[in-house]
Amino acid sequence: MKAQGWKKLIHLSANDLSIGAMFIGDDAKVLQTVIRDTLKIIQNDPVYLKSGHKIKEYLNTRKITF
Repeated sequence: MKAQGWKKLIHLSANDLSIGAMFIGDDAKVLQTVIRDTLKIIQNDPVYLKSGHKIKEYLNTRKITF
């Protein structure tokens, strides 16, 4: 966890992060940064599925972009 990322959101509960939740101000900016950084890690690091395919290659075959 980075001080400028998830640690700034520790006051939020799981319910606060539910689908459809609205964030404003600093929480919105931090959450956007955390999600962007997480997607970069998923895209760039060699994560493998059970099938043995790299997640990045798998997503590219499905026309999914971030």
